[in-house]
Amino acid sequence: MDIAIVNPILATPNLTSVLDVGRPVVLTEAELRTTSINQLGRALADLGHRVSVYAAQDYLGRDEVALSDHLTVVGVPTQLRGVFNPALVPFTPRIGELIRRRGADVIQSGDCFQLTTLFSSRAAASIGAAFLVWQEAFRHMRFPGPLYEEGFELVAGRTLRARTRCFVPRTVRARAYLEGLGVSPATIADWIPNAVDGAIFHPGTATRAPEDFGFASGTPLAIVVARLSPPKGVDLAIRAVAILRRRGVKVGLLVRGSGPEKAHLEALARQEDVSDVVRFVPRVSQEELVGLYNSCDLSIVPSRTEWLPYAMIEAGACGLPSVASEAGCMNDFADGGRCGIVVPPESPEAIADGVGRMIQDDEFREQMGAAARQRFLEHFELRGVATRFARLYADLVAAQPPGAPRSNT
Repeated sequence: MDIAIVNPILATPNLTSVLDVGRPVVLTEAELRTTSINQLGRALADLGHRVSVYAAQDYLGRDEVALSDHLTVVGVPTQLRGVFNPALVPFTPRIGELIRRRGADVIQSGDCFQLTTLFSSRAAASIGAAFLVWQEAFRHMRFPGPLYEEGFELVAGRTLRARTRCFVPRTVRARAYLEGLGVSPATIADWIPNAVDGAIFHPGTATRAPEDFGFASGTPLAIVVARLSPPKGVDLAIRAVAILRRRGVKVGLLVRGSGPEKAHLEALARQEDVSDVVRFVPRVSQEELVGLYNSCDLSIVPSRTEWLPYAMIEAGACGLPSVASEAGCMNDFADGGRCGIVVPPESPEAIADGVGRMIQDDEFREQMGAAARQRFLEHFELRGVATRFARLYADLVAAQPPGAPRSNT
């Protein structure tokens, strides 16, 4: 089967300020291999399918990159950069032309208000490919976003829904959101979430000790893996550590991430008098990151706004429980508190309460970590997610109307 996956943005935009929204940088082949959408493509290719991932050319610096005999990342030229920044809203009207040229049996795109989803749906209709949307968003955009949504709906909403054979919720709450947009429940498939490679992220031996970070032997370790920007709420985790210190609870905090807030966060740690128990970890390889997870006792996910961060899934894959702010879809993984503690957003006190409970109750923490690992294996492991998608693709292709145009491959 020939599968086209449309995912223009491959990496987090390099936001440095409100005025400088940044540009995507060219990714190395090694970096391309570790992006989540390309890992899904690889898992589908390992099942015997031919996969093309369509991404903004700005990330590739060339027309295409072959990651294997059956997986190719196709660069799509972006246009009107003065209006559409390719790191935020890539404008790629040529994507339909490229898809038609390469052909596909099934085309998968992202959320239903993305312009690339509209362009991809047109390509699917022209070649008779089954088209599906993998919907992550579960709420409307912030102002002025609703104005764009209303315009999109007026111009293309009904047509897009008519062309889409299947909507796949990427987050549990996306189902109700889709129904609110007028999507027929009959066309909404079962939930298929983001995935992490369990062959890479798994429980293992600790590679670092508290002493390696300048902490006293036996100090419990918590880790935050996030971009250092305001939406990720790393400042809330630092404030929580300060609250725990005032309560007499010892904990060392590792912050693995980069971004424009690093200097501010370092200053905050000094201001809160916890710079001796907060360490900012430089960029590490994926394998080293797994070692960090396995060296820690728990993960903190303090986001202010979020869908479902990969950090929570990665931690769970390593058997690490999380204390997470309910800023989005954290309960998709936490499963009602069985696999993690979910606390109100913007509350360092609540984060401190959750971290303190885990640190002070070894049995509770270990049981929750085991449950997180099981949750990962059942719903978020890469090969399982790829298999579910492959079955869905096969059903959609088999149900294509007779006489529809076919792929040119």
